[in-house]
Amino acid sequence: MLRFRRKVFAIAVAGLIGVMSPGCGEEGDDNPMDDNGDMPPPAELVGDWTFQSVTVDGSPDVLADVLEWEPGATSARIQFTDMNAYVYQEVNSAGGQIFFESGFIVIEADELELNALQDSNGPVTETILLNFVVSGSTLTLTETDTGSTVVFTLTM
Repeated sequence: MLRFRRKVFAIAVAGLIGVMSPGCGEEGDDNPMDDNGDMPPPAELVGDWTFQSVTVDGSPDVLADVLEWEPGATSARIQFTDMNAYVYQEVNSAGGQIFFESGFIVIEADELELNALQDSNGPVTETILLNFVVSGSTLTLTETDTGSTVVFTLTM
């Protein structure tokens, strides 16, 4: 996802990917894990979210600048699936896709790790660590590893 990985977010160290303890996902375990041993995302996170606003260190900023939108983009959205995948898109005023990024997510408590695998330009390998809060139809994503606190507000 996230164009904002270029400008705002520091690339997380690959070691940030959580290692599941031995025995997780074995038969009889009550935790619903996928084939990789990862917990599925909470149901309230699954769906299509549209970026509405952003603040940097508490001050409003311009989404297009922070996310470094492609020319012609008028909005951005991200979809999270129940299969631990995501697709980020920048679209024009007619809803046509101008840029995309896709990959998988890992969730642990209130942390969301985005692992980019591909974008409009081809294969990529980048990881972004965010905190997330879902409240009704509002999703808040917060990144603090760059020395600044960047908060994105999205709606469903």
